[in-house]
Amino acid sequence: MAKAVELGLSRVAFSAVLFLYLLPLSAVVYGHSLTSWLFLIAFCAVSFFSWFAFKIVSSHNQKLTAADHSGLFVAPRMWLYLTAAGYCTIKFPSILSASSALISGNISQVMLANAVNRYSGDFTGGSVVDVLALIFLFAFYCFWGSRIGIRTKGVMKWFPLFFALFSFFIESLALARAGFLLALLCYFVEAIIRSNRWIENSSVIKMSKLGFGIAAVAISIFIFSAYFRVSDLPNAWEIVFGKMANYSIASHDLFFLWFSSSDLSDLNWGLGSFTFVYKLAGIEFEQGFYEPMISKFGSSNLYLNLRGLVNDFGLPISLSLWCLNLLFISYCTYSALTPIKYYFLRCSLAFLLFPFYSPFFFTNFSVGFVASGIALIVFSRYRFKRSARLVV
Repeated sequence: MAKAVELGLSRVAFSAVLFLYLLPLSAVVYGHSLTSWLFLIAFCAVSFFSWFAFKIVSSHNQKLTAADHSGLFVAPRMWLYLTAAGYCTIKFPSILSASSALISGNISQVMLANAVNRYSGDFTGGSVVDVLALIFLFAFYCFWGSRIGIRTKGVMKWFPLFFALFSFFIESLALARAGFLLALLCYFVEAIIRSNRWIENSSVIKMSKLGFGIAAVAISIFIFSAYFRVSDLPNAWEIVFGKMANYSIASHDLFFLWFSSSDLSDLNWGLGSFTFVYKLAGIEFEQGFYEPMISKFGSSNLYLNLRGLVNDFGLPISLSLWCLNLLFISYCTYSALTPIKYYFLRCSLAFLLFPFYSPFFFTNFSVGFVASGIALIVFSRYRFKRSARLVV
C-alpha cells in the first residue's frame, strides 16, 4: 500500500474524528433512542467514507508525499513581542491582582471571587477590555504556531513558552478556561499545518506520545482552574472530576438527548456555527448558549459543534459538509497551499479540533483568528508562488 495513506494532515484529521467524536459518541449512545443510533451509524459511515475515498485516491499515486508547509506564511518574531505586549498592557490590572494573590497565597479566594463574573458578557471575558486582551492572546498563539518550523536561539527560544505559562496563570485566575483552550487551538492549528511533513515521517508511537501529552496539558489546565475554585470543600477532588466529565463526554450524551427530540424543519443557516458573522452584520438574535440539560454526567449546556451544524443546515447537508471538510483537509496534505486554501484549511482544522462548540461562535476568537490569518498572508516575510510549493 502506498505511503500516501499515512500523510500528515489526513492522519490528524481522522485521528481527531476517531478520538473526539466517534469513540465518545459510541460510549454514550447506549440507552438513547433509535434516531440517535441511526445518526451515529450515518456519522460513522460518512467519516469512514471520507477516509476510504482519500485512501483509494492516494493509493493510485505511489509518488505522493506530504507537502512541506513548514515555512509557509511565517510570522516575524517581532509580532510575538507586540501581541504579548498588547495583552499585558490591557490585562495590567489583572496581572497586579494575580501577583498580589500569588504573594499573599490567597489564589483560591481570588478565583472564587472571579467566578461571580465568569458568565457576564462574552463567554471568555466579562468586559470589552477582556475581549480585546483575548484577541491579542489568540493572535499571539497563531503567530507562535506559524513559527514551529523555524529554529530559534536565545531569548526567542524560551519567550513564547514563558508567555504561554504566564497567560495560562492569568486566564486561570479569571476562570477563563474556554479562552485559554481557544488560544491553544490557535497554536495547534498553525503548528499542525506547518508540521505536515514531520507528521508523515513520525511513527505511530511518537504521535501517540504527542497526543497523550496534549491531552495531559488540556486536563492540567482544567484541573488547575477548577480545583482552586473549590479547594476549601472536603470533596474538592470529587467535584473536579465530576466537572471534568461534565465538560467533556457529557456533551456527547447531551447531543443525543437534543437530537432525539429536535425539530430540524426550522433551520438557522449558520447561526449556531458561524455566529460572529451574524453579530458583525448587526443581526439581532438571542444571546447566550444552549439551555442546560441533565445528562448521565450532570447538568451541562455543551452539545458539541455537531448540534450547531445539524441545527443550521439539517442532517443531509451537515453530513455532506462534514465529509467535504475531511476530504479538503486530506487534500491539503499533499497540495501546495495558496493563500485561499491556507485560509480555509485553518478554519476547517479549527472547527474539527474544538468539539465543544463551533469556535466561530465566539466573537473574540473569530476576530483574533481571522485577523491573524490575514496578517500572516498579507505581511508574512515569505511569499507564495504558484509554480513552487515554497519560495523563501
